[in-house]
Amino acid sequence: MLPALEATISIRMTTGSGNSCARITARTRSIGEKAVLLDTRGREVSVADDGKVDLQRSVVVVEEQGKLIIGFEAAQLGEDGQSSITAAREMTLPARCALRSEGYFTIGTTRLHVLVAWSLIP
Repeated sequence: MLPALEATISIRMTTGSGNSCARITARTRSIGEKAVLLDTRGREVSVADDGKVDLQRSVVVVEEQGKLIIGFEAAQLGEDGQSSITAAREMTLPARCALRSEGYFTIGTTRLHVLVAWSLIP
């Protein structure tokens, strides 16, 4: 069995507004099944005052030599509650035995900072 790493994922909205619905997933290159981190099911994304996005799940396991793939699907919500401007993006991060990885998703005027803290599972 290959050594595994724990990836703790946090997402913070740095610019834009939270008036969007989203589905955020994580998977590894070797295992295609997606773990759902957030699925608002057409409702507005919950964002704290400091910009932190409230994820339903934030920890996934990745093989030591693997890659973490974070998927982001979003749609802006109009004033009538209907969604528009749908976008989908993926971010691939190589596993690390320690430290952190980071990247950004930009959808329209909204920018999300993705931070992954890595730790070795004994």
